[in-house]
Amino acid sequence: MLYSCCIFNRMGECIFYREWNTSDKYKKNSESKHQSQMKLMYGFLFSMKRFVEGISPKPESQFQSFKTNNYKLHFFESPTGVKFILLTDPNVGSIQNTLQEIYSKLYVELVVFNPVEKTQEGITNTLFVKHLDKHLSQLPWFN
Repeated sequence: MLYSCCIFNRMGECIFYREWNTSDKYKKNSESKHQSQMKLMYGFLFSMKRFVEGISPKPESQFQSFKTNNYKLHFFESPTGVKFILLTDPNVGSIQNTLQEIYSKLYVELVVFNPVEKTQEGITNTLFVKHLDKHLSQLPWFN
């Protein structure tokens, strides 16, 4: 089951956030609480990425996911430093291919190549949201 998608620019700002299959009590967060949560998530990702790089016996090792009893966080960083996060049920396996497809087929095509999209202000492209919803809803672990 998919819970949420979050995209951070290379400056650590959340430029996109969307939820699915979550209870209403989590959707009622205030804007300031949401911003605080996004800052915490980015700080965690930054630290976890550095931690994995620091302890890995192989220099090319990358942080891809971590799991708790309640969710699994999947992480992909583009060559330009844009970070993509999907939160899923903890039983979902590796979805690196899905994250790479979101980056290359949706984000690059519909956001980066869109001359009117200003990603530093957040992704407002409704076509991106529509295609993301369609792409993710077709995956077996969506619901």
